[in-house]
Amino acid sequence: MSLTPKNKEWVAFGCSLFFGAFLWIASPLVTGHQEPWDSPGRTYQGLLFFGGLAIGLSVPRRFWLWGLGILLGQIIGFTWCVATSPEGGDPLMLLGLFIALPLFSLFGLVGSFFGTVTGKLFRKLMRKGNQ
Repeated sequence: MSLTPKNKEWVAFGCSLFFGAFLWIASPLVTGHQEPWDSPGRTYQGLLFFGGLAIGLSVPRRFWLWGLGILLGQIIGFTWCVATSPEGGDPLMLLGLFIALPLFSLFGLVGSFFGTVTGKLFRKLMRKGNQ
C-alpha cells in the first residue's frame, strides 16, 4: 500500500513528535542529567538538528511542521520526565519549558529546513537524471 502525500505528512509529523519525546525521556537514562541541555558537549543540539534533517529529507514539504512536531514532542517528554521524577518538579524547570526548550528546538527547525531543501534538490536532480 502506497501512502498519499497527506498521509506521508501525518507520518512525518508523528515521527517528529516521537523523536522529540524520546529525546527527552531517554536523555536522563543515557546522560545521567535531568535535562538534555545539561549533558556535556553539543549532543542535544546535534540530535535535534539531525533528527529534523532526517524528517525533512524523507518528506521535503512543510519544514516548519516537523520543527513544531519536535517542539511539541519535547514538551510531552519534558512533562513526562517532570511527572515521573522522584524529586518532583523544580520551579526553575518552568523557565526551561518556556525559554530554553523553544530556543533549543530551533536546531530541529533549522535541520528540517536544510533537510527539506536538500530533499527537494535531490528529487529534482533525480528526475532530471531519469529523463
